[in-house]
Amino acid sequence: MLGWFGPMWGPFGYAVHNRMIVGAMIDLGAKILIAPSMYPEPPLSPDEEKLLPFCGGFAQLPKDIITVHCIPANPLPRGDGYVIAYTTVESISAHPNVVARLMIYDEVWVPSAFARRSLIYGGLTSKDITVVPEGVDPDFWRPTGARPNLPRGAPLVLAYHGDWSTRKGVHELVFITSRLATAAEPIRLVFWVNKGRDRSEKTRDQIMHDILAFVPNGEIPSALQIDLDVREKTVREIRGLYNNCHYYVHLGKGEAWNLTLCDAAAVGAPCIALAAGGEKEFMVPRFFTRVKTDGHMMLSEMGRVAVGHHRDVPFSRINLLHLKKVMSAARGDYEQACKKAPKQSEYIREHVTWRIGAAHAISRLENVSRSLHLPGPRDPAKFVNHKTTLLNTPASPAGDNGN
Repeated sequence: MLGWFGPMWGPFGYAVHNRMIVGAMIDLGAKILIAPSMYPEPPLSPDEEKLLPFCGGFAQLPKDIITVHCIPANPLPRGDGYVIAYTTVESISAHPNVVARLMIYDEVWVPSAFARRSLIYGGLTSKDITVVPEGVDPDFWRPTGARPNLPRGAPLVLAYHGDWSTRKGVHELVFITSRLATAAEPIRLVFWVNKGRDRSEKTRDQIMHDILAFVPNGEIPSALQIDLDVREKTVREIRGLYNNCHYYVHLGKGEAWNLTLCDAAAVGAPCIALAAGGEKEFMVPRFFTRVKTDGHMMLSEMGRVAVGHHRDVPFSRINLLHLKKVMSAARGDYEQACKKAPKQSEYIREHVTWRIGAAHAISRLENVSRSLHLPGPRDPAKFVNHKTTLLNTPASPAGDNGN
């Protein structure tokens, strides 16, 4: 059996990560006792409903089992068994505070070799770090129709879904497209910004203020349309966004994996990305358009940094000249990009799945359990809670749902 602690509910990165990999491990025969760091809020999605029977409070976990703590979440007593931290790292070198926090664990899991190197550069010993990759649900993230047409004179639709952050390269995207858009070749930017339970992201007005700082003379050109939506989205809405844009654009300067890019690629959206972090491990060059980097930068160079462990650590810098070149060619390249999309989708949905990540996790857990004479991941669980218990009672101290 295996204990699993962390955020489980809602559309945020860590919660989605936990639900999908735990669900895939259960499908492969793992017996998992889940201690969510937050209690669920109905209505629940099908993948959330699926996990309710396996949930209970942290105090109910047996002490002599392997436990996985998905970080970020409020720190908890590490317990008497073998405790693994499953986390993400976005910077080129991990912040000392992150490394210090991870030192208390017996082992650390990360989703990519990029994140593993970041922790090693930050001072965590390599023997403690295992790569357990993320992925997609190939049955859900799939093409649902033909790609949208791009008639002459129609806006080129570029979509982005995620946090509004300097780290995500959204400011550079606004800067370049606001200078490329013309009456003959207009551009429409669709920003779906994460906003939901217990979140502290910027308001819509603050984001628009940010945008105006990066457009010519502080005014959005008439040829550039910006659609900004901060509502919490369902996964079906998000899939619809990927299916209906011309390109999905993600210029993250450091990503441990990049779930949204992976999902968009599986749907068959032509993708433009910086490929500075973990996404390099699934971005096959013949399918994706990569924007070049230009050395390293501190996020503070572009203003205030809200996240503590993103301060004073290096991230990749976007090569603006190359970004301009890529965006200038995007309209003319669209037809060819659409021809590549089915093969791109097929590759992601076959080779980059949660089931593959779950198999990695179970294999590693079986090795650890044998060496330490602890219950294995497929050994029977000692308790199974009921849905009503969890829905009516906070399961454990509330944690950061993260992204």
